Amino acid sequence: MMPFMRNHRPTLFQNLISKSELNSIQKHAEKLLKINQELKKILSKKTVNYYRVANVRKNCLIIESASASLKIKIDSDIPMILNRLKDSGFGYLTKVRIKINPDLYRNKQFNYMTNNPEKEPKTPSKHTTQAILMSSKITSSKIQKRLKKLVELGKINKKNID
Repeated sequence: MMPFMRNHRPTLFQNLISKSELNSIQKHAEKLLKINQELKKILSKKTVNYYRVANVRKNCLIIESASASLKIKIDSDIPMILNRLKDSGFGYLTKVRIKINPDLYRNKQFNYMTNNPEKEPKTPSKHTTQAILMSSKITSSKIQKRLKKLVELGKINKKNID
C-alpha cells in the first residue's frame, strides 16, 4: 500500500486551504472586502457604487474609480480617507492610488437594467381605442386596417391580462 492511501478519512476544506497558498489569497481577499466596506462608509452615498478597492500592494491602497471626475473628487479626500482607515485598524496603509475603470459605470448600468422586473405591456384604454377608431375613419383604407388591427390587439391583450 502507498503511504498517502493510509489516511482515507475526509479532510475539511479549511484544513486544505490553510496548508496551501490559497490561504494567503483568501486572507488578502478578506482584507480587501473589509477595506471596501469601510470605504463605503467613508465615501458619499451617491457615488459609493462607482468606487471599489482593487488591491493593496506595499502599504498602498489601490482604488478603482468609474470616471476621471470621480477620481478628482476622491483625490481631494485622500487624507481624510487614510485617517478614517487608520482609525478603523488599517494603519499600515500609507498612500492611496486611484485608477480609472469605466467598466464600473457600465456594469452598474447593466445590473440596474437586469435587476428590474419586466413590466407588463400596457393596453389602451376605452377612450384611446375610441380616439384611434375615430381617427381611422379619416385616413386611407390601408392605414384604417392597421389601426383597427391595433385596437383589436389591445382588446386581446386586455383579456389576457384580466
